[in-house]
Amino acid sequence: WVLSLMLAGFKTQNTACAARPHDRYKYRRGFFADPLHATLSILPDHLWSAQRRKRTYLNQVLARAEVHCAYQPARALWVRTHNGHYLPNPLMHLRTKGDADGAGWRPVFDALNLPWVDEGTCGASGQKPVLARVVAMLARRVSGESTDDDEFV
Repeated sequence: WVLSLMLAGFKTQNTACAARPHDRYKYRRGFFADPLHATLSILPDHLWSAQRRKRTYLNQVLARAEVHCAYQPARALWVRTHNGHYLPNPLMHLRTKGDADGAGWRPVFDALNLPWVDEGTCGASGQKPVLARVVAMLARRVSGESTDDDEFV
């Protein structure tokens, strides 16, 4: 469920078009427990059981599925950008079907159309797109090519 929420909400994560209860800078760092928990807590019990509705459970799920986590079997679904903030693993591939390229596997940020999302989240203020740089930095970190110069924008 958590990965599905990240993928479905990726295009609106950094936008100013939606009212948000937290400061905008928090959303630019990636997904974090508060908004994910708010969404999961309104699901019916048969989809998200009562014992999973605690924020501590969600924090455990986020920590266990993080890249380079010692937990076995860690699924490496997302990368931590800051303490408590995550983005989908840039080395992950999603199965696709029915597009121009036919069925197969595509990198997650190709499937999510990262350049389009990055342009759309800049706003009219003349900001430079930064999401693609962040994803590239995370990909280097996940693959072990990270340098000391890499830091989250």
